[in-house]
Order: sequence, then structure tokens, then C-alpha cells
Amino acid sequence: MTRSVDVFAPGVLTVAKFEAGTMQNIIPDTATMQGTVRTLAPGTRTHILEGIVRVARGIAEAHGLTAEVRIDEGYPVTINDPDSAQFLGDVARGLLGVGRVKEQRFPNLATDDFAYVLERVPGAEVMLGTRPSDLEQSPPPHSNRYLLEENAMAAGIALNAALALEFLGAK
Repeated sequence: MTRSVDVFAPGVLTVAKFEAGTMQNIIPDTATMQGTVRTLAPGTRTHILEGIVRVARGIAEAHGLTAEVRIDEGYPVTINDPDSAQFLGDVARGLLGVGRVKEQRFPNLATDDFAYVLERVPGAEVMLGTRPSDLEQSPPPHSNRYLLEENAMAAGIALNAALALEFLGAK
């Protein structure tokens, strides 16, 4: 599927779990695969999900078998509103200082339930930088060894308050 996806709206398909059989010398009746799809554009997401079904059924049919594909779509693509992202960045730089605010140079394939909000209301997602600054030695988020940089939480609370006050014009 990689050659049929727009390079400027990429997607990643990860097969993270595969189960089949009970012993090494017994051919199993069934096999189950599970994974995730992460994209930067809804169209790419649709294309990849349709491709999963097409490829699974095509491989099965080529071998005289059947494939049942069940897709739990999960979170939608997280898309920031450009004006909201600019507003957020301006308020953050004013509150925290230019040196403490970093704009992401490239899109992020992370998934988040905040994407549901952004489908209905213009807004932008911000990452607080809760990972300790020694990135080489610090376990990543979602690791059972993750260490939280607690000072980032105070900055996040202050930023949310400043965004609300600025948005409401209550400076």
C-alpha cells in the first residue's frame, strides 16, 4: 500500500499482534492479526483501511481460503485548526517565553481522543513536554517506566488559564 499513498499525506500500518496455532507442527485453522493505522489525512486513512480488506481477501482467495476483516476505526485523525494553533502559540510564547515554546516542525502520527473535539470545534492540541529533558535516557510516554516532568503540569495549567482569559478578552 505504501506506493499508493500520497507522500505528503502519509500513513503507517503496524501489525502489532499475530496469533495462530497451538504447536509448531500443527497447521492452524485460523490466524488473527491486530494492529493500528495512523495517518495525517482522513482520505489516507480511508484508503489504507480499504486496502487492508482488499489485500486480506485477495491473499485468502488466492489460496482457496476466506478472510474475515473487522476494523474498529478508533480515533479520527487529529487535525489542528491553523488559526487556533497560531493563537495558542502566541499566548504560550507570551506566557512562557519564546525559548520554552517549540513548534513541531513535522506532523505527529499520535492518536488522541481530542481529535473528536477538533472534528466539531476549531482548536489545536498542545504537548506540554512532560518527558524529562534527557530524552536519550528517558523512557517514552506510554512506557511503564515513564518519568513525568511535573513542572510541565504547572505550565499547562497556567497556559490553559491564559488561553481562556485571552480568548474571552479578560486580560
